[in-house]
Formats: sequence, C-alpha cells, structure tokens
Amino acid sequence: MLNFYISGSQTYHMFKKDDIYSRVTFDSILFNKMLSPNGGNAISVDSNLSFIKSISEACERHALIIPTTNPSKKYVSYDVITNKIKYVSGYKIGYNYQTDSTGTASHLNIFNAIEHSIGELIEKNALLRMWYMNDVKNISNVGWRPNSRKNIFLLNDFFFPYHIVLAAYKDKNQYWHCGLGSSLKNINIAKQNAYREMKLMWFQNNIDRANSSLSKKYNKTIYWKWNLEQIQHMDRLSSINYVKKREYFSVNNPKNIRELGLLLSHTFKHMYIVLITDSLFSRPLLSVRCYSDELISCVAQKFLLLDLLISNKSINFISLKDLENKVDCPIV
Repeated sequence: MLNFYISGSQTYHMFKKDDIYSRVTFDSILFNKMLSPNGGNAISVDSNLSFIKSISEACERHALIIPTTNPSKKYVSYDVITNKIKYVSGYKIGYNYQTDSTGTASHLNIFNAIEHSIGELIEKNALLRMWYMNDVKNISNVGWRPNSRKNIFLLNDFFFPYHIVLAAYKDKNQYWHCGLGSSLKNINIAKQNAYREMKLMWFQNNIDRANSSLSKKYNKTIYWKWNLEQIQHMDRLSSINYVKKREYFSVNNPKNIRELGLLLSHTFKHMYIVLITDSLFSRPLLSVRCYSDELISCVAQKFLLLDLLISNKSINFISLKDLENKVDCPIV
C-alpha cells in the first residue's frame, strides 16, 4: 500500500454528520497500453469502517489484475443457479474492452462476497434500463428518507430478487449527483446504500475536480462534464410521479449460496462465480468475480453497448431499439 488519505471534514452542508472519506492506492500495472485501477475509496461516519471499505475496494480491483495478465489461463467458475462447474478464460473475467471491475467483491465471508458481487453486477445492468428505457418507479416518499427532502430515489425491480435504487440530488449549480445501491432484503437498505454511494461519488468528484489532470489521465466521466441533453434526461427521470405503495418492502434473506441461486433462477439461467486468490493479500480475505452471459460486465458507453448487443444474443433485458436516439448515460 503506497498511500492512504483520510478526511474528517464535512462533505457538504446538506449532510448532518461528518463523513469520513478514505482512499487507498497501490502501484498501477501497465497492460495493453493502459494503466490498471490502483486503489479504492469509501465513505462512512465511522473512520475504521471507512478505512476497511476502501481497502476492500482496492483489493477487488487488484485481484482482477491476475486474470488480466494471464488471459489464456483457465479458471474454475461455479454456477450458483445450476450448481455446476465451468472453466473460463482469464480474458473473460479480467480487464478488457468489454469488462471492468463491475461484479467484483472482497470480504472475509465468502457468502457475503458472492452476494455483494452479484448485486454490483446487477446494479450496473439495471442502470441501463433506468436510463435508456425509463424503467423506474419514484420511491422518494416511500420508506427511509435522509434529512434533505430534495433527494430523488428511483427503483428498478426488473432483476428480481435484488432491489436496485438510484439516488440523485441536483445541487445549486444544477449539477446532478448520483449513486447506485442494491439490497436483497428491502428498498430501505437499497436506498441507504445508494445514498452513501452518491455521497462518496460527490466527494471523489470534487477531489478530481481539484486535480483535473488526474481526471484526464484516467478518462473519468464526471458530473460537471454532463452535457445539456444528459442533464435534461435526468430532469425527466426525476419528475416521474411518486409511488405510495409499500409492496416494495418484500424480504429476501437467503442463508446460503443454494438459496440465493434458487431466488436468482426466477430471472437468470446462469450466474457464475470465480474465486480469485491474490498473493498480495493473505487469507482470510476473499475476492470473487461474478459474471453472466445474460448481463454486461462493464460500465459501457453507448457505442460499446450497441456492439455488445449485436454480438451477444443472450442479452435480452435491453434492445438496440431502446438505445436509438438516446443520449449516452453519464452515470458510472
């Protein structure tokens, strides 16, 4: 670990409590003329938890360097739905033009790591339906709410059993800040996770804004770079009428991988998990990678989405028609 940054200052006046921001960085590795991700960040009102989360995220990204630099090596994957084994190449699960760190999680508990990795993969795919298909329900007035009532919470419930929520806030400069969150249990937890992610991105974006050279170096999509069409599209999504039903408070609390696979079988045919051992970190820390041929394993720009939909016939939750004449999604 080369660097650790922690700030105890208040992120913004809208947040009642001081949020502790932390970032952990490692040396980057150069592959295919690109730098690998080199760290992780997190935010929490508890400094120890913030630090642990940032290390976990850094571990997730570092673990994916292993299959990236060994693209031809075969890795064992476990299908949580069919309970079968499949061998997959490092190219499939490492970094490439179709794949980033989406669907990766590190945890002390293997089941928690699997649950989180699947949730993250589904979050990014649900975002595509939210943005390109307007497939959202405005649940801002349902259940848990933060102190500021200006926050918008949009639910996508297409990928049962996960509840996927997009938290959004428009500041005084008319910039939209967004964060994704998910939960198997209920929308209150998903809303809280999305809200924390929004605060984290807000904090990180402002650090990047103060260091604009870094933003260019890593080619980040940052909120103040949204174009007018993107802002207007987010305005339309946020104006969708509130729902008042409490039917979204369904509880799914699987106790093991088999129960989780049974729940996922309502929506998916396959969901593969790969355990990646990273020599940089000794046990008991576990890093897992989740992928599915029915989902997209990256935060894809529109031109790449079009290629993926044409080449992969198993992706059917969004179509080429849905992307026609739509502005690129700037949320990552």
